[in-house]
Amino acid sequence: MDKIYIEDPRDIPHHSIASERRDMSDEEFESSKLSIEQEGQLVPIITYKGKLVDGRHRQRALIEL
Repeated sequence: MDKIYIEDPRDIPHHSIASERRDMSDEEFESSKLSIEQEGQLVPIITYKGKLVDGRHRQRALIEL
């Protein structure tokens, strides 16, 4: 699988399929965000044809960080 590096996570538009997964609770999100802050982003954001299909919470955490 090829990796694409994007400097600004806000540049990735969402595919409609991305919203089919459940939302994280506030606690889950803050825990995930803290993990990304401390260890870096270990799980990639998945895109299809330039649109985000998996990783919208990781994207949000990166934007907030």
